[in-house]
Amino acid sequence: MIFTGPATVLLGDYFCVYYAGKDVDDWTVVKAFVDDQALRRTFDAAEEIESWLHLDLSDEAFEVFYESAGGYGPEEGLRDFLRDVRIFLLTYADKKIARVQAEHPHLPPGYVRAVMMTASNGEARLRAIPELLDSARTRWSLTIGPPYPLTSDYLVPATTADGDAVVLRLGVGGLDRSAVAALRVYAGDGTVRVLDESVDEGMILLERAVPGRTLSELVDNDDAMATDVVATVLETLWREVPADQVTSGELGAWRRPFSRIDTLGVEIDSYLRNLGYRRLLPTTLVTDARRVVDELLDSVPRRVLLHGDLHHDNIVSSDRSPTGWLAIDPNGRHGDPGYDVAAMFFNPMPWVGQVTDLEGLLRSRSGQLAARLAMDEERIKAWAFVKAVLAEIWFIEDTGTTHGVPLRVATTLRRML
Repeated sequence: MIFTGPATVLLGDYFCVYYAGKDVDDWTVVKAFVDDQALRRTFDAAEEIESWLHLDLSDEAFEVFYESAGGYGPEEGLRDFLRDVRIFLLTYADKKIARVQAEHPHLPPGYVRAVMMTASNGEARLRAIPELLDSARTRWSLTIGPPYPLTSDYLVPATTADGDAVVLRLGVGGLDRSAVAALRVYAGDGTVRVLDESVDEGMILLERAVPGRTLSELVDNDDAMATDVVATVLETLWREVPADQVTSGELGAWRRPFSRIDTLGVEIDSYLRNLGYRRLLPTTLVTDARRVVDELLDSVPRRVLLHGDLHHDNIVSSDRSPTGWLAIDPNGRHGDPGYDVAAMFFNPMPWVGQVTDLEGLLRSRSGQLAARLAMDEERIKAWAFVKAVLAEIWFIEDTGTTHGVPLRVATTLRRML
């Protein structure tokens, strides 16, 4: 990012005169100009936020800041300047997303926001959906219904010319190949089946589970039964990973089939380095999670193909399944089975957040899962603690704030370990 014109004014007296008029990156300039290490970390965090918001920080974009801020002087202090820039970055993002949502009223607002927050070419991806829908409609002779509201890809129920109930998934910009590969390995055993695909176009046709109720609907009436279903599904899903599908799992490549989960510690380090200064999460909680994840990854009892994102809303009822339930939306990772169990402790949200005796619920679930899956209960709770902290970290990276439910679960689990 190169600041020009008004951006120099925005930096005011903090902009080093030596660099005036030169074609340089202002963050580099100011980091070189500032000696305080905490302030340097703050600038690093600003770069990170700029990256995950994918904002076009042109002079036009900065008008949003100027109108709200009324200018800065050296007396306000560099810390205040950075705090306010973050606020305006998020404000601008919200305004931009609201505008795009208004331009695409036929798309779920949550989907629009997810695309805009995670894709640098978000608007282009959203504009491509009608053409992809037409292509899929023609290719598979589909009657397409309204989209599901909460998905990372564009997901719609559809019916074939023969009357079969299916689900069309559009990965605008390309499907997640690790997810498709996982579904192919499972081949309908524990998950919905792949009926056809065009991965390069970003389209996949899936079996629609019928009746398709999510496991979340069972929790309020009988959490023990819901937890038993979780164990049954996991027993079906865990299996050896095809040797030719394994990747080394370097950070940035973990979405390829099928990477190891061994970079989780690096993800926590990234948060501490780039966003930890905001103290949205207790620092000791995060550093404890960093220590625990190392201990867990150094003592993996066995490695299996993992669903990677198994929670109550990713388990649906199915008349076809021998167990009555199928998993949807696998990620395709491999490693310690405890990783797959962990998300169950802070889901379904917000139901878990409203539980009065949270520790009692967590003990009940950990004991039941340990007995059903022949796993060490302390190891299950340790993974649940780490995954709850990671869930909050990922939520902060996506939204700029905490969710709250995983944080409450993580805090309770740390007392239980």
